[in-house]
Amino acid sequence: MPKVSIIIISYNRPDETVDAMKNVLFETDTPKGHELEVVVINNGSTKNYSACEQYVEQLPSEQKTQVKYVNSGENLGVSRGRNLGVDTVTGDYVVFIDDDAVFKSQDALQKLVNTFEAHEEDNVGILALDIENFFTGEPDHPVKNESKLIDDEFYNNIFWGCGFAVRKKVFDE
Repeated sequence: MPKVSIIIISYNRPDETVDAMKNVLFETDTPKGHELEVVVINNGSTKNYSACEQYVEQLPSEQKTQVKYVNSGENLGVSRGRNLGVDTVTGDYVVFIDDDAVFKSQDALQKLVNTFEAHEEDNVGILALDIENFFTGEPDHPVKNESKLIDDEFYNNIFWGCGFAVRKKVFDE
């Protein structure tokens, strides 16, 4: 069965990380016909992460099997921390969100899978998520030409790292 993997890399935000896990596991639907995997990377935090570890331990058995908590033991930086996550996941689609991020839409992961599948022939390998500024509620798109923001999709060559998805085969190839 195809799988969607979520990687949450975290540094010194244990409470926010628990909120992100709750959002992924209980407020966001698993895409139809897919399994869900959540990997939390504690990227060498200096704060106590026992709340995260306890949260994972107390999860119902179905969700507990979906979550892997990895303590890197050192701060690997963002790129190496994400790479550790990529080396850990087994999904066909790898979704990266920051530790203080949540999906606003219950069907967000289904939309990601649908978009990847709709653009299979276009060889689209990376999708950026629609980002909203937490403080203003306004869209937060790092695009130079706002006219490219048409409907729900647009092609772009600017990367934003707080929320994006990559086909696992991109990493493998």
